[in-house]
Amino acid sequence: MSQKRKRKKSHRRKTTAVAVENAVASTMADETMDAATEGTTPPAAADENMHIWNQVCETDPAFTKAVGFRGGFTSIDPQYQLQRMTETFGPCGKGWGYEAEDQEIRLDDENIIAKVTVRVWWRDKDDEIRFLGPVSTTAMLVDGGRVDLDACKKATTDALTKSYSRLGVNADVFLGQFDDPEYIEQLHRKKAGPATAEQLKEIKAIAKAKEDKDWLEKVCKFLKIKSIKEVDAKSAASIIERSNQADDSSTTTQEQADARNEEKER
Repeated sequence: MSQKRKRKKSHRRKTTAVAVENAVASTMADETMDAATEGTTPPAAADENMHIWNQVCETDPAFTKAVGFRGGFTSIDPQYQLQRMTETFGPCGKGWGYEAEDQEIRLDDENIIAKVTVRVWWRDKDDEIRFLGPVSTTAMLVDGGRVDLDACKKATTDALTKSYSRLGVNADVFLGQFDDPEYIEQLHRKKAGPATAEQLKEIKAIAKAKEDKDWLEKVCKFLKIKSIKEVDAKSAASIIERSNQADDSSTTTQEQADARNEEKER
């Protein structure tokens, strides 16, 4: 075999090897991309999937109460939950509702359990009725011979709370965010709304009168805001009130000092 023919054959082998390597690399890249995107949801679809959840997930702290027993938990006002469902879907019985069944489980004559099963439904944007899966809860109807007339009511409320949570109602409570005082304070600020123009004007006047020229910057840092323009109405009211109290205290102290000096001069 001539040298020229050998070189051509060698060149074909190299070309084939390179093509195979490129094909393998391309296949691996495609597989890696498929693995990375497998199970992910496009942003638009994710927004659509979460549109109910995002409407109802935040809880107004005014309608909650910290409970100390059973390890401690946050209790949510059931009437507030009904309000949130009505705000989201419309009047109960029209935009949403539930079916309930109750039964008694007799352990003996002095111990009877009330069991309640509920199925919550709502009407979607296409006017179709959607049902959640059934949820059952229990409460002692007769405990050691003592009758609890509210047992069925308690079990129904508990079952409804668990059902609502599947739609995202009060999700921040069930996700443990109410264990963080800072999160609760953020909710209070959000509910209060932005500070009024009058409040901002008064705060700026207070800052101007302060000897500490960095006072306003420190206030913003404490509230975790970039500018005093971002302050909420509740925090603004607190700043003004504390400043007035400090002024009153300073005035009282000065008056007392003046009185002592007058006494000494006499």
